[in-house]
Parts: sequence; C-alpha cells; structure tokens
Amino acid sequence: MTPRIRPFQPADAPAVAAVARAAQPQVVTSVAGFRRRFSAGAAGDLPATFVAEYDGTVTGYAAVEPDWFSAASGHTYVRLAVHPEHRGRGVGTALADAVERRLRVLEPVATRLWGADDDTSRAFARRYGFAEHGESRAQRLDLGMLPPAPPTPAGVRLLRYADFADDPRPLHEIETACLADEPSAVSFDGLSYDVWRDRLWDDPDLDRELSLVALLDGRAVGVAAITTDDRHACASAFTGTVSAARGRGLAGYTKTVALHQARERGVRTAFTVNDAGNGPMLAINARLGYRPFATEVLHTRAG
Repeated sequence: MTPRIRPFQPADAPAVAAVARAAQPQVVTSVAGFRRRFSAGAAGDLPATFVAEYDGTVTGYAAVEPDWFSAASGHTYVRLAVHPEHRGRGVGTALADAVERRLRVLEPVATRLWGADDDTSRAFARRYGFAEHGESRAQRLDLGMLPPAPPTPAGVRLLRYADFADDPRPLHEIETACLADEPSAVSFDGLSYDVWRDRLWDDPDLDRELSLVALLDGRAVGVAAITTDDRHACASAFTGTVSAARGRGLAGYTKTVALHQARERGVRTAFTVNDAGNGPMLAINARLGYRPFATEVLHTRAG
C-alpha cells in the first residue's frame, strides 16, 4: 500500500503530535503548539507541512519552514518524522519527495535537516544530497533527582517572563545577544524583534510563569526559558547570560530555580538539547543531573 500524502490541516495536530512524540520523545510541545507552528498562512506561505496517511492512520509528517536563525540568508529548515511502528513502508520517502517538490519551488540558498544518530537516517539524508555538518546532544532529567538550588549570587534578583508581558524587548535583546556567540554548528544571522515575538514569545508552549529572567544590580542580563506540554514534561528552550555578566554562575542558578518551580507544579521530566560543541552548557546540565538521551545529527546541503 502506498502512503497518502496531503497538506496538514489544523485538525491533524493531535495525530501529528503523537507521531513526533513517538519518534523523538525529547520533543516537548503541546497539541496547540503543533497546530500553531505548522498551520499554513496565505497560499504559498511557509510553513508548508505535509501529513502521511497509511491505511487511514497518520504515520508521519514533514514541514518546510524558514530557518528562523538564518532566514535572512535564504535558508530553510526541514522537519520529517515517521512513527517508529510504521517505518520501512515508504512513508519517509513519500514525505521526502513532497518536500523536494516544495523546495524546487522555493529555491533556498541552503537547507538544513536534523536526523537520528543511526545508519538508516544517515543513509536517508545522503540519498537526498545532504552532508553531515554537526551534532547535538539531547539530555533528560528526572526532576525528582534535581539537586538543591545554589545560593542566590550577590546582586541577583529573578523575575518571570510574565513580568515582561507589557514589553518583552529586553528578553529579545538578551536571547539574540547570547545566540550570536553561542557555540553551535548552526549559523545565526540575527532574529528581528517581530519574528522573535511571533515564533518564540507568542509560542503557546512558552511557559511565562516558569521562564525566568536574571537581573544583576537591576539590569536584565540572563534568561532561562522553559516550554511545557500537556503530558507533565518541560524543556529548556533557551538558557543564556550576556557576555559581560558571565562567570558568576547566573545561567546555572537561573535554570536550577526554574526547574525547581517546574517540579513544584508537578512537572516530572525535563529535556534539553545542546550543540555538541557547547561545553559550558553541557557541563551545567551534567551538574544538574541531566543524562544523555539521544544524539541528533545536523545535515545540510546547498539549495
């Protein structure tokens, strides 16, 4: 039986979320998050999202969207996932062919694709002309094993993201400043305030009560952004401290307090993903008790 490929519809969000969670348990997103992220805008707009049905069941999905961290350079980003119980039936190939047709229309400068760390996924990427470009480390933490929060550093006060609801621009400034020098195989070409607000601040999965902002002597200098889903899991969407305030333990402190708050609310599991070259953040996570969960491989190709 040949998989049926069709455009994503908002009503597909629960089934697509189930596929994503089965294929990549480290992905923390709600059904509402999937629905908002992958619902297309006007005709021809991105994201372009496809759903695969096999015998009437949603078995996979693929999305072509701007690579928001380098969209100004004309880069695109492809997400593709197949439910583990339905692999080997041509679902991935059918989705990839739909993606290829879309990319031929878009003519991007470059395309990025993340895949699993296994021979099958690597061979699949090579078949479509992608080359390995880097790796990231997904890690998992049982919040019941979270160590106590360290003492508050001198001159530091924490606020919630919710406290910046009227004007979140300081958070955009911190995040983009940290992204500019974060060790990563993915280039960062800037993120305008409007795009940041639409894609990150207005993301329904961003938990503005758990996400924290570190103030040093009254100035916002660091963040620990937390996303939550509808199954008692959370993820570190972003943790960073501006360069002038580093070396004081702010990142570890802010993230630890945020995770303690998550545990108090009933969240049981935390995930985080870091570039393999981001030694400082990997060290912080190791001290917090995160353990390796999966390796993701970045594949890139021109066009």
